[in-house]
Amino acid sequence: MAAKTHSPDRRDFLKKAVATGALYTAGGLPMLSEIAEASGYATPSGPIVVNVTLLGGPDMRHLLPPAYTSSTSSYGYNFWRARARAFGIGSSPAAWQRRWNDRYYQRGSGASRFGILKSAPWLRDMWDDGNVAIVNNVIGSTSRDHEHSIMVMDQGNRKTGPNDLIRSGWGGRLAQALDANVVSVSHTPRPFCYGAHPSGDITRIDTKSLVGADDTRSFSLYKAQTSGSQAQWDDRGMLARTLRSYYGGLKKDIDPDSIYAEFVEMESKVRKFGRQIDQRLRSVSEPARFRTLQHWEKSPMRHPGFGLQARNLHDALACSDILNMRVGSMEMGAWDSHEGQAEMIEPNFKDLFGNNMAFDTLWQNLPGKIRKRVVFCFQGEFGRQLMANGENGTDHGRANSVILIGQKVNGGIYGDMFPEGEIARLNRPSADIQGLTTIDHVYGALCDWAQPGTGDIVFPNRDSSRVEAGVRLDRLFA
Repeated sequence: MAAKTHSPDRRDFLKKAVATGALYTAGGLPMLSEIAEASGYATPSGPIVVNVTLLGGPDMRHLLPPAYTSSTSSYGYNFWRARARAFGIGSSPAAWQRRWNDRYYQRGSGASRFGILKSAPWLRDMWDDGNVAIVNNVIGSTSRDHEHSIMVMDQGNRKTGPNDLIRSGWGGRLAQALDANVVSVSHTPRPFCYGAHPSGDITRIDTKSLVGADDTRSFSLYKAQTSGSQAQWDDRGMLARTLRSYYGGLKKDIDPDSIYAEFVEMESKVRKFGRQIDQRLRSVSEPARFRTLQHWEKSPMRHPGFGLQARNLHDALACSDILNMRVGSMEMGAWDSHEGQAEMIEPNFKDLFGNNMAFDTLWQNLPGKIRKRVVFCFQGEFGRQLMANGENGTDHGRANSVILIGQKVNGGIYGDMFPEGEIARLNRPSADIQGLTTIDHVYGALCDWAQPGTGDIVFPNRDSSRVEAGVRLDRLFA
């Protein structure tokens, strides 16, 4: 059966309208660097945080399940019994063991023995290199509503109400604290990217630190060829030349105090900015594999659009000095796995972590000076319930795991991956993962890695939020 997905509604439309409008009504361009390297990949000015939002509630326990064991009192046995339907397998222990052996790389030891889907070998390799932190039992919203919960995660604010649409995002606030920009490589920037309004009014946002880069290889203003065999005399080319001449002449004549002077200055800056990006990317060739991944007909990915996002991120990192980039934003949808979960989300994990897929291709094509300065954060609005439902899927839960990947990550498991206390609840309808660590602490630790002290700026109420006993998130990064 096809998985259920929540269809776009008025709330989705309003969010997209706000995001798109923000880019063109900010009253000026983002803060762009006046100092840039001549060519090649940029040397990042500091650590770069890339947030990857998985929309729909990703089941991280499907990606990283406990080891199957034959002891009927163990977590491993009871988990596989409760989840057999979601894995699309029969009700016998032999079927559970076969699935564990056939589909998972086996890692860990003792109570923390777990698997990594074999369709996610890049994740396995990064784990084996000590570059993956799995932070468990993380809670944002206590609601099971998609729209409310994703707003909480984007804004990094557990007090966000279901109607608090226009609020700053924690990525935008972090960019402001770093005096840098957040670069969105998805089709529409997420609210994660919005900055706080300088007036302090929480119902207003600021987008001066936001750069939208949904197609980095078509970033600059259109410039028609005026000579040679490629000369373009169509309507688009004629309009582009006319506008360029118009703004060029207007810039010489307009009064600096005119209300129109800002528009003229913006056109000039956009044109200059585009030239810088184009020049840099001419010296950094597009990896051939990305051209395949983003091709809507030839791509091996279920989500070719995410292949484009990965290419955009590659280019943005290459241009991080020009973009003044310290924060990035990506998104992938289709994680709401009420039905046919295995058939639905295993290909999604392959898109993310498979051989020669999005992040493997990105990682292969980044030089060491960028690899050691970037950390990826993978999370969704909530997790799934402990027991499979009757349609071979799982329903909305609350807490989940957050996955952090990067060379500066102190790899390991943070928080009890499979709490023994869950065993008694594994077969209870509607039971879910208990939230023991709030998002303030996970995201705040990322902020502090980007620049010490910014965690308390971005999350001023972090100290009053809870952390699972024995978990030290101040040790997440080298």
